[in-house]
Amino acid sequence: MPGRWKLGSVGPPLEGTQARIDPDTGEIQYTGRHVFMGYLHDEEMTQKTVDENGWLYSGDIGELDADGYLSITGRLKEIIITSGGENIPPVLIENEIKSELPVLSNVMVIGEKRNYLTFLCSIRVEPDATTGAPTDKLDSVALAVAMEIGSDATTVSAAQNCEKFRKYISDGMIRANTRAASRAQHVQKFFIIPRDFSVDGNELTPTMKVKRSVVEKLYAEDIEKMYASAGK
Repeated sequence: MPGRWKLGSVGPPLEGTQARIDPDTGEIQYTGRHVFMGYLHDEEMTQKTVDENGWLYSGDIGELDADGYLSITGRLKEIIITSGGENIPPVLIENEIKSELPVLSNVMVIGEKRNYLTFLCSIRVEPDATTGAPTDKLDSVALAVAMEIGSDATTVSAAQNCEKFRKYISDGMIRANTRAASRAQHVQKFFIIPRDFSVDGNELTPTMKVKRSVVEKLYAEDIEKMYASAGK
């Protein structure tokens, strides 16, 4: 709509359209005369896509603010369901962590069927001049953070073992937790991975989305270590 915009939002629903957020899953749902009535001769698919009152299940996770502006924060298929049955939108939490910690390139929250959340994170690095693949050398942003926190780390391998870097990330994690929608969305532990995600490394899609199942398999041992001392 002309003149109606807000940073970080896709705007308010268009005229003739209503939008709502499912209180249980956080899914964005739409209704209006533009929403189709269903699939021809396929009642099962229709019921999975549109409810009996004409509300379309978008598959997107989002928020409607007090002014009616809609923000899309993730996909429903990315929802994490904890051991306690809580529905957790990982992308929203990942974005909060990255906003607190500019030194991080990628963050991936873990917690499916777990009793608390953890995350894997990669530190910003210089790409290889020839291949573009991530190297071990911290980039200018990461080096500036290292200097700010009094660390002499210049590589990811050094940062992994640097207590000052770990404290910096831990403090950012705690700040991000203060903005969580519930205690179930608090992250409690993290692991700094040795190499940033990349398309060539098969951790990212061509559109730069994280392949969660691939990353979980790749770092399965490190993930298990974060849960081995549960409650401690």
